Amino acid sequence: MNAAFRRYNEEWRFKEAPYPTTAELLKHIRQATPDSLKYIIEDMFETITLFENKAETAEYEDLGKDEFLVTLKVSAEKIRADSTGAETNIPINDWIDVGVYGKSKAGKDSLLYLKKHKITQKDNEFKIKVKSKPRKVGIDPLHKLIDRHSDDNTKGTLKKEDKV
Repeated sequence: MNAAFRRYNEEWRFKEAPYPTTAELLKHIRQATPDSLKYIIEDMFETITLFENKAETAEYEDLGKDEFLVTLKVSAEKIRADSTGAETNIPINDWIDVGVYGKSKAGKDSLLYLKKHKITQKDNEFKIKVKSKPRKVGIDPLHKLIDRHSDDNTKGTLKKEDKV
């Protein structure tokens, strides 16, 4: 992005009218974007794209020696809305953050793990090892995507043997 903004600035700074539009900026963003990520331009700039990400279940297992295995089940849907507001589910094939939070020394949530995972289907399961006791886990936990119900992206963890 920085390279795209730099090239855009170099091309358009100190120019007289006619002034650039977003189309010129998008041209530079497209040039700087790898083919595998060009779908993000369409999702974020050219269409109304929404997500319905949800943390379904979250549990952990104490492996000893300050190591924990987190099992997270999530659902992820991608929705496209048209100009009238009609929504249609579309295939998901996106890199989405999955995160695990622990407790910091100050007692607040702190990220133990944050990594993008390729999501290609609605139902997904992740097994993640972390070095501190997990408190909360989720999909898109930093809310980077436009999610219709972002309050269900994260879920508190439950120790495996504590399950009812």
